Amino acid sequence: MEPRLLNLVDRLVRARDQDVEVAWRFDPAIRKWRREFVQRFGYEPSLDDPDYNYRRAIALGLRPEYYPADDSMHWMQDAEVAPFRQRVPLKAPDHPTAWMGPVYEATGTDPREMTPAQWEEAEAQGALSGLPRALKRLRR
Repeated sequence: MEPRLLNLVDRLVRARDQDVEVAWRFDPAIRKWRREFVQRFGYEPSLDDPDYNYRRAIALGLRPEYYPADDSMHWMQDAEVAPFRQRVPLKAPDHPTAWMGPVYEATGTDPREMTPAQWEEAEAQGALSGLPRALKRLRR
């Protein structure tokens, strides 16, 4: 990610801060996700969470989407910024599910739905190089 583009995106985020705050409180998809989050983790999520840049996501027009694999709402890993056609990160590298995006990109399959044979094949093809943390998480 080019630092100048990331700086431009974050200036947009600051310029739309009031809209972001309103969306955080009142957008139906975000409210649904927040309710699920509280039920799942027992505390209210923070708009300024260091593991995920919700402000950037909301300012770019993203909302959490339904994910049938675990029957809950999730936010995107990153976002493409038009007209630059570059992706800006939303999840911090140490976010608990940050490994899923690269595995999906490498295999074309949702990592939570991959069979052991698919993992072995992807690993043998070198598609998972640099992702030992992901493999350890799923093979527990």
